[in-house]
Amino acid sequence: MKNNRQKNILRFISKPEKQAENNLAQLIFKAKSSKAFGDIFWDEPYWTISQSQRNDRGHKQREYRLWFTQHGINCKNIGKAFDEPFASFVKAFIRLRHEIGGQSCPNHMSSIRAFRYLYQELNDLQFNPILLTRDHFTRAEQAAKNRETSSTAYRMGIHLNEISHLLDENRLTKVRLEYKTSLKRPESYDRLSLTANKRREKLMPKEEIFNALATISTTVVTPADKIRMCIIKILVFTGFRIGEVLTLPIDNLVIEDIKNSFTGHPELDNTGNKKIKIGIRYWPEKRAEPRIKWLSTEAGKLVKNAIEELIELTKEPREMASWLEKNPGKIKTPQYKLEDLISTNDIAKLVGIDNGIQFCRIRKIPTIKKSNYHFAKFSDFSNALISKRWEKPMLRLKNRKIQPLSKSLCVVFLEQLNHARPHNPLLIRPISEQNISDFLCGRSTIRNVFERHNYKNNDGTPYKIRTHQFRHFLNTITNEGGLTDIELAWWFGRKHIGDNQAYDHRTAIQMTEKARQMLLSGEVIGPIADAANQLTPLDAKEFITIQVNAVHHTPYGLCLHDFAQNPCDKHLNCLSGCKEFHRTKGDQNERANLKTLKSQVTDALIHAKNEENEAAWGANNWVNHNKIILKNIEKALAVDNHIQTQTSELISVNPSGKTIGEPL
Repeated sequence: MKNNRQKNILRFISKPEKQAENNLAQLIFKAKSSKAFGDIFWDEPYWTISQSQRNDRGHKQREYRLWFTQHGINCKNIGKAFDEPFASFVKAFIRLRHEIGGQSCPNHMSSIRAFRYLYQELNDLQFNPILLTRDHFTRAEQAAKNRETSSTAYRMGIHLNEISHLLDENRLTKVRLEYKTSLKRPESYDRLSLTANKRREKLMPKEEIFNALATISTTVVTPADKIRMCIIKILVFTGFRIGEVLTLPIDNLVIEDIKNSFTGHPELDNTGNKKIKIGIRYWPEKRAEPRIKWLSTEAGKLVKNAIEELIELTKEPREMASWLEKNPGKIKTPQYKLEDLISTNDIAKLVGIDNGIQFCRIRKIPTIKKSNYHFAKFSDFSNALISKRWEKPMLRLKNRKIQPLSKSLCVVFLEQLNHARPHNPLLIRPISEQNISDFLCGRSTIRNVFERHNYKNNDGTPYKIRTHQFRHFLNTITNEGGLTDIELAWWFGRKHIGDNQAYDHRTAIQMTEKARQMLLSGEVIGPIADAANQLTPLDAKEFITIQVNAVHHTPYGLCLHDFAQNPCDKHLNCLSGCKEFHRTKGDQNERANLKTLKSQVTDALIHAKNEENEAAWGANNWVNHNKIILKNIEKALAVDNHIQTQTSELISVNPSGKTIGEPL
């Protein structure tokens, strides 16, 4: 069904002709007549499409551009423009694609990135897309595999599939392509691999960075640094995405009494005060539903203090935002008439700068000189400021309501967070993601907060950290606390449970220790647990420490076998009846992988039976093997139906199975 929908969407020409040249001309003509992206200059190597991008959040203040160019030397260098007719083909595809799907700019650029690999393959064919063949796509796929990371290469394969469907459905090539990418979704569950270690090192913040931030937070003095430090504190203790923090409403704190589950009365602490729980009301990104994120007691107190400090620090910009919202098309200045003259000295005082003449020159405001003083028309000065008013809401909600800047937490004066320029007290802005990135990472001309406070690595470079690393850190810690996948997905504002795994950076040592703790606490069912239960607590602990030396993640569950002692003759074939294979009850990611495998093995079994009917040599072995796999998949899936066990318990799928390495 999904593939049929995709093919229908990509049929841009209602009645394709036999001649590919004519169909390509039709496609380009239709695209040039399209209204997608608004007014664009077709022949330019890039299109500015900011107005066409659905921007629900005020913290995103960058320009959105589509670059119809070849690969650059690196990510900072833009390549040369595509040659014709390839350039018009790509532009037509992207414009019509947006007309139907309304994709984001980054999604379109990812598609253009795939086109770049095809462009390279047409170098000897005058870059004519109608001459594309399946071999060109295969070579483009291989080039992407060689150049990109495994995850990016996989996305390139998906886009190449989409492009191939477009060409076939609209008869845009001399021969039908029938191409399908061979690149598979990268999946690695081996926490001991070099790739896993590199990824962990890249995404998990180092302890010295947290120590530096803790010290810096007590020494910052400027409002600009205090504002951003409050935002960092919120990020650290909530695991929010940066956009979720920057678009918080002013009334985001939710404080409730903790009530006794039996009596319904408020619980009291040791001092006789009511126990409270603290949450934050927010709107998750990626289209998840609005919710309250409840925090642990200590984290709640720290976040509450940071929010209250931030409210005070941004009070004046918020008041200005309120005035501007009530007075559209105006600026808040003393009572001048439009025809009045205003001195450049008064202009400087109003906008908080030293040089009013330079202010006027940069903004092309005409000035006249009288008695050694410079003047400008108040109307010209006013219009220059009015053109810089921020007119967008902070947040557009699903119910069509908006959250204005005056009701938002993260609002500042124009240039207030720019150390190199004075802020303008007449204009306001949402705090942008770039403002926070400059604070933590810096840029070529901007020193980050670590460099300004002399915190450096051994090689002399300043510390830096991306905001999303705080989210990875907190997710990993929360995993150790034993939350279920459903609870994790809800708390971190995710729509898909499977996304949890990308944020779990626990090491093999941590996973092994977690398995030991679960065995001791009775959360694991199986032969090892049964043996441990017959021992005294002290002996059980020693027994489990000896028996559980390693934990290995597979797509379908956990394996407790110690591969340092014995290799697995079945090459980690957990689903052939291995007694060391465990499922986590209720783990939806494991369940989805098992169902996918079940479909694949079912197809393989049908094929093996056909081969067996034709008396193919060795086919009966494959029939038996696939039957065993399917039987054990059903056993593994049935774990979720265990009535006697709790969700998140580790359960042995084959407690009476074969010893590892023994033939099945």
